[in-house]
Amino acid sequence: MNPKDSASPENSPITDYQSPNQMKLIVFFVDEIEQKNPTLQSVWSVNLYYNEPHQVSFIPLTDPSQPDFKKLSRHFLINEHNALAPAALRSYEKNFLTSWDSSIILDQDAVVYFFSWLTAHQISATWGDLETTTEFQNLWQLCTFLNEKTTSVPGSIDWQVVTQKDFITSLSIHDLFQGLQTFTGDTPPNCKIINTGD
Repeated sequence: MNPKDSASPENSPITDYQSPNQMKLIVFFVDEIEQKNPTLQSVWSVNLYYNEPHQVSFIPLTDPSQPDFKKLSRHFLINEHNALAPAALRSYEKNFLTSWDSSIILDQDAVVYFFSWLTAHQISATWGDLETTTEFQNLWQLCTFLNEKTTSVPGSIDWQVVTQKDFITSLSIHDLFQGLQTFTGDTPPNCKIINTGD
């Protein structure tokens, strides 16, 4: 998927475009990771593009308003190693006919922290009930902020705040920091939400 050919939002097919200048992530939003069985709230594909200017694309895959959500949410499983179960990732890749470089699981506390960090405390993530597309609304706000901003994100992440209980990823430390550099360069990334549905 080439972000230059997309708008925000716009109907656009999900393709399996791979490049060393891109990282494709599948991101699962849950209510609270600390719970024994966290409740899945939505699933997104997030593409980070490292070419200048940096770009980030958010692609909604499913949420409670979609007819396939119940079936797909049954495949979401955090295993005994506190990671996304490999079978879960394979199931999502088969369903969406694409592959991802890594997975991220975020709960509401982690999202609130990252929003605050990315927007220098100017935007707060808000939550409704599971029947609303809250993440979509939050990400619209975030993209609007990043696209209007002209300076880089200040400061670094306090990883003592974003602990393992709020944030689970299969990314290596190197890939994690490379991905974060998309947001911490001299200027913010171009941000898009790509709607693949009707």
